[in-house]
Formats: sequence, structure tokens, C-alpha cells
Amino acid sequence: MRTTSPIHLVFALLLMLAAPVASSQQQMIDSLEHAAARYEQSTGQRKLAIRDTTLVNIYHGLAVAYSGNDLKKAMDYANKELSISRQLKFDKGIASAYNLIGTLYDSKSDLAQAVNYYKQSLDISKKIGDKTAEAFANGNIGNIYGKQSNYSEAIKYQLRALVLAKKLNDKFMIAGTYNNIGVMYMQQDNYVQALESFFGCLKIMEKVGNGSAVGMIANNIGQIYALQGKSVLAVKFLEKGLKSSTQANDKVGMANNYNGLGHVYTETKDYRKALDYYLKSLKLSVEFGDEKGTARNNIFIGRTYYLMGQTSKAMEYIRKGNAYVQSNQDPDLQQNLYEIYAKIYAAQNDYKKAYENHIRFKDLTDSLLNKENAENFSRLKLQYDFKNAQDSITAIQSKKDILTKAEIKNQRETRNFVYLVLGLIVAFLIIIIWQRNKIAIVKRQKALVEERNRISRDLHDNLGAQLSTVRMFMSSLKNKGGEASGQTVDHSIGMLDASIHELRGIMNEMSDPVLTGQGFLAATEALINKINQLHGVQFTLTHHKLEDRPSIEIEHQLYRICQELVNNTLKYAKAKNVSLDVLRRDNKVILMYEDDGIGYDIGKIKKGYGLNNIETRTKSLGGSVAFDSMPNAGARTIIEIPE
Repeated sequence: MRTTSPIHLVFALLLMLAAPVASSQQQMIDSLEHAAARYEQSTGQRKLAIRDTTLVNIYHGLAVAYSGNDLKKAMDYANKELSISRQLKFDKGIASAYNLIGTLYDSKSDLAQAVNYYKQSLDISKKIGDKTAEAFANGNIGNIYGKQSNYSEAIKYQLRALVLAKKLNDKFMIAGTYNNIGVMYMQQDNYVQALESFFGCLKIMEKVGNGSAVGMIANNIGQIYALQGKSVLAVKFLEKGLKSSTQANDKVGMANNYNGLGHVYTETKDYRKALDYYLKSLKLSVEFGDEKGTARNNIFIGRTYYLMGQTSKAMEYIRKGNAYVQSNQDPDLQQNLYEIYAKIYAAQNDYKKAYENHIRFKDLTDSLLNKENAENFSRLKLQYDFKNAQDSITAIQSKKDILTKAEIKNQRETRNFVYLVLGLIVAFLIIIIWQRNKIAIVKRQKALVEERNRISRDLHDNLGAQLSTVRMFMSSLKNKGGEASGQTVDHSIGMLDASIHELRGIMNEMSDPVLTGQGFLAATEALINKINQLHGVQFTLTHHKLEDRPSIEIEHQLYRICQELVNNTLKYAKAKNVSLDVLRRDNKVILMYEDDGIGYDIGKIKKGYGLNNIETRTKSLGGSVAFDSMPNAGARTIIEIPE
């Protein structure tokens, strides 16, 4: 049973520095409203002729200030910001307003509207080249998809935000995005990748020296170790989080870390320590007015007293948390409440109430969580039936015998059915694997034919033409003599040298020694280092989770694809900066290539040999490629290749 839910921390790291403290918030609102009134009076009759952005900024500030306590007023001011920005044709203001309106809909849990406005903000931010706004929009969209449990889309947008944050070298944005990705992996119980993301965030926040953020992330890490049963590591990071939160005087962080420590010591059956930490967390929750935190701590204190055998004391605290749970219909706390109520009533031999609370628990979770809960449910129901019906021991034993025989029969039939289904699945998988292998062989053969055709064209168009010219020169020697003959020989030697150089170039292209010996990353790094020295374009290469090299075939094709992309950029893009990001995720190698050049219209451009070659190489490996570009907005290529 989890003691805290990390979901509420999503994207909080990026916003915590901008939030006004409660004591100064009203002063800020009063000041901004006074400024808005004066500015509107000064513009008077010429509102449609406004040519500055002062009022836009004032309305934006008011919307942010009201967002914490009056969503209606916040929405009114955000719409005013949007309206004036449209009159001014001020794209940056429009993008900012869309993002803020999306945030307000997010606060109201209207996720469909929120993602709609975030995407409009993203489109405009990309159009005007505002990378910071683009990063925030991608992160916010990812958060919405995370709340909808669409984790593939959520992480895709978060990775885009991370790439942009790294380009901007914005430490807080990088850390915040790592935190969001970690939370989403944690929601999927993917603890390995969640820890990797949280540790990336923690490293940055420790360097920056943000104690509140360190306390929050250390708490998340401690929760994961607790869920994995690694109590020593869980205590280590929860105590680290508590220390950082205390130094920063962050009472919310202190309460969360106290609560987490209480949970760990409950699981290790050190109930005295657990109780001490829960009580400290409760005191802080009451102090800063956190009703949900107060209810949660009361419930877990009650649970701890129950485990210590003090049921009356347990019930005292459970009832304190019950009022909040029932009035707010919080499903996580309801689940914990009904479960502990059932256990306490059972311990008090009140089987009717125990059974009723177990039914509520069962209906809320939609299924029993484990075998122990199923056995408890059956036992409580049997005892309740016995008490009401005053049945005899013989009758109960008969019911048990009937249930046992029926259960054995059901198990036998279920086992036979499972064996049959597994047999069919295995046969189906064998057929699919055989077909996929056959298709892969055909694709490789097609790719090989394409490569041979290209080499053949190079030999015919360049080397063949040069050798034919040399032959013509040598033939003319029969009719020449003296100085003219010497000049012809010199020309022929020059052409032969050029042919040899061309042949070496084709041979080097067919077998790059760095690619063969050290792998794709080393070869690609060598390629872009040469370009950075010789051209005015700045290339950057980043990679993630490629410690183990992909197969030779994937490395070869990826390197040729990179050569094509680099060649297209140098020929056509007129770019100043190019980023090449390579990572491994979900058993796929993903290559993201982006430049800030003149871009192109995907709907109108006619794919040349280069783009077709990229598609052919990618498809030969069973992968997919997506080209994303707009005129004057750069270009992006994303390639995914399964391993």
C-alpha cells in the first residue's frame, strides 16, 4: 500500500520558483489591477490602435496571480490577454495566453480542452522559433497524456521537451522534465527507468542548491525503493529528503518525507518508529492547512495502532480521517480507509461492518488486489452469514465441502483451457516469427540491390567516364608526336589519378574503418567533427542508453542515413545549428535529427534521391521515418528502428 502519491508533483519543479508567496500575492493583485485600470483609462478611445504589449503583460500577471484561488477571474484575464494579443498580431502573447488557458483548464481537470490549448501554443511557438515556449508546451502536453494514462504519447512529448531544454541549457527545465518522465515511469511501475530519470533530476538540483526540489525528488526515490522492498535504501533517501526540506524550511516536503519514513518502518514492523514519523507528519499537515495530508496521516496512524493491537486507539484516528475522505470522495484514501476499517471491525468481531467495508473496498478497486484480500473477503462473508443465519457447524462444513469440490472442478477445467490457449498462442507465434524472418530476408535483399545499383551508378557516371576519356587521349597518341604527345600523356595521367581517387572514395564509403572497428557513435562523431572544422554549421551529437552497440546491420544503415541527412543540410538547409540525438527506448533505436535552416513544405516538396534513400534504408530494417518541416521553421527527421 503506497503512503503517498507522486502524481501531484508533475511539473511542479518548473513552476515552484515563479509562484508568489501567500503574504505578497494580494499586494501583487492589487498593484496589477490598479495598473490595468490606469492603462485602460489612458488608452480611452484608441483601444483598437494599441501598439505596445504593456496591457498584455499586465493581464498575464493577473491571470497567474488569480490561478491559485479564483479560476474564473484567472480565465477572464487570460482571455483578455489573448484578445489583445490577437489585435496586435503579437504571436508571442498569443502563444503565452494559449499555454496559460491550457493550464487553467488542466486545474479544472478538463484535460481535452487543456491539451487543445497547449497544442495551439506549441504550433505558434514553433512558428516564431520560441524554443523556451515550445519546451514548456511539449512538457505540458506530455503531462496531460500522462494523466490520461497514455504513457507512450506522454513520454514522447516529454522527451521533446528534454531535447529543447538541453539545447537552451536551462537547468531547471531539464530537471523538471526529468522529474515528469520519472513520475510517468513510476505510474507504470517501471521503477528502473523512473529511478534513472529521478537521479538525473536530483543531480542537477543538488548542483543548483535547491533544497525544496532535492527534498521532493529524494522522496520519490525513497518511495520507489520502498515499493521494491529495499528498506535500507528507502530510509537513506527519505532521510536525505527530510534533511534538505528542513534546511529549506519546506514544511510540505518535510511532511511528505516524514510520512514516507513512517511507511517504511511500518513495512519493517518497527511500529514505534513508524508512529513517531506519522505523528510528526500529521503535526506539519495541520500546521500548513493540508486537509488531504492530515486525513492521510490520521488513517496511517490508525493503521499503525491496529498493527500494534490497539484497536480503540486505531479507530479514534481513523474516524478523524473519515470526514475528509467522505466529503471529497478521494479514491486513494477511500481504498486505504475501507481496507483498515474492515480489519479493525473484524478484530472487534463486528463481522457485519467488516463485510460491508470489504465490499466497498472491493467495489472501489474493481478487483481484490491479492490472494490474501480474497481469503479475507471469503472468511468475513462466511462469518457474517453464520452470525445472521445461526447456521449449524455441520451445515457450514457441508458448504465448505461443496465449495471445495466445485473449486477443484473449476481449476481442472481452467487449467485445461489455459493449456489449449497457450498451445495455440505458441503455434501462432512460430508462424509469425517465420513470416517476419522471411520478410526481413527479402527486405535485406532489396536493400542490397539498391546499394549495388548506387555503387554501379557511381562507377558508371564518374569512374567509367574518366577511364573512357583516358582511353581516348591514349588513342590520340598514335597521331601525335613531340610536345603535343607529352601534353596528352600529362592529361591522361591526371585523369588516371582522379579515377584512382574516385575509386578510393567509393571503397571508403563501402567500408568505413571507424564504423567497422569502433561503431556507429564513433564514426558519426568523427563525421560531424570534420564538418564542424570545415563548414559554418555547428553540429551537436547526444546519445542515451547506447552503451551496448546495435547490430552491425543497424549501425551500417544508421551511419549511411546520417551521411544523407548531413549532406542534405549542407546542400540545401542554410542552417547554422544542427542537433543529432540518438537513444534506445522500448527495444528501438531512435534517431532525431533537427536543424534551424530554411525548412521546406512537406506537402509540396518532391522527394529526391537522398530522402528516398533514407526511407529505403529505414524500411529495410523494418523501421519508420517521419519528416517534419515548415518554410522558415527548420526541419526535423525522426527515425525509429526495432532491434
